[in-house]
Amino acid sequence: MKQKNQELIFKEIEKYYDYCEIESLNEKKTMEKYKKGITFEINRVCEELLRSIDILIIIMEENTWNIRLPR
Repeated sequence: MKQKNQELIFKEIEKYYDYCEIESLNEKKTMEKYKKGITFEINRVCEELLRSIDILIIIMEENTWNIRLPR
């Protein structure tokens, strides 16, 4: 009887750990998706900024004679 109770307890503990492992994997996958999304967004914003800087440099090079800096 004691052996059966121990087996039952161990099976329940094993089920619990399996459940926790599955939940942990789901959370890990969710976090990885979130990180990929954030990384993608950061890269997109950086590309936009670099394009904007390139455009500003071109405009400044073309119009250097129009720019008057205070002394």
